[in-house]
Amino acid sequence: MPMKIDITPLTIDKAVLCTLENETGLKLVLTNFGAAVISLAVPDREGRRQNVTLTYADMDNFYHSEQFFGKTIGRTAGRIPNSILKIGHDTFALESAFGKHTLHGGRQSLAFKLFAFKLVEFGAETKVHFHYISPFGEGGYPGQVAFDVFYTVYDDRNEVLIEYGAATDFPTPINLTNHAYFNLTGDPSKPVLDHVLKMNAPVFFEIDEELILKRPLPVTKVMDFRNGIPLGRHIEDPSLQASRAFGYDHTFKTDQGSITAILCDPTSGRRMTISSDYPAVNVYTDNYPSQKPLDGAPSDHRYAGVAIEPEFVPIDVPSYTVTPEDGYRHYIRWSFDLLPE
Repeated sequence: MPMKIDITPLTIDKAVLCTLENETGLKLVLTNFGAAVISLAVPDREGRRQNVTLTYADMDNFYHSEQFFGKTIGRTAGRIPNSILKIGHDTFALESAFGKHTLHGGRQSLAFKLFAFKLVEFGAETKVHFHYISPFGEGGYPGQVAFDVFYTVYDDRNEVLIEYGAATDFPTPINLTNHAYFNLTGDPSKPVLDHVLKMNAPVFFEIDEELILKRPLPVTKVMDFRNGIPLGRHIEDPSLQASRAFGYDHTFKTDQGSITAILCDPTSGRRMTISSDYPAVNVYTDNYPSQKPLDGAPSDHRYAGVAIEPEFVPIDVPSYTVTPEDGYRHYIRWSFDLLPE
């Protein structure tokens, strides 16, 4: 059976919804506003297909969301301290947004831009291509950058491949990720505290009271996901609750060059494997919920979902500064299956 595809106009100029549905039960809804995931549904162990991402009940809340539901994050993921960017001998003042620090690229970020849209079908896979050109100085960043975001869905497996590409005419930092919040129960009224997370990350970054990354440290008991633990096991630990994080909002780093995270919900049986060629990942447990109505729940609430964001370490700007000669190519893969009975 070929992929089912539906394209529907939205209420803002030139924005569309693109729905892709394969024969194995995956249904992905995308939009070119923010090159974003609106929803992603996969079957549970009983064969029931449910949305496993947090989705606003009202699309108007999605457009201007400071929660970044499902959006492409850039030019830079994470927080740039004091909105000051240094590249070589040059210093740039970035747009201060969401406080005095630049978070996720600021209010001029890719999350709030309308991308060009193209759909391409290749036999057993379908690819959605989003494209946007960010002018020199947008958000305070140097360089004109042409961004490409590709989502690929396959006919025969429950997997989404996200590929990022960028080309610049001037050295500039680029650190792209996706900010979907996952709740594998399929019921966003339930918290994700029973979800088990496993990651190949022996190092985490300490944060200060303004959630800025400080020094890397070996994982502590609270931060050690190498063997897999429920998100709720240590989330009430004073080391988390006494800080402004009020849960997990931490960056972890692998020693293997590329990050792999496995998220499981024992009740539904859903298992999600997140793999990427990025060296780090930020884990955020929706500690500052919007309280706005969700599709399937009265409101967004604390621990309603978990964002698992592969990326470069945000404070290590040299590691993701891109030159015109280099270009930028990275990927994130979401693969879904079921836990063994």
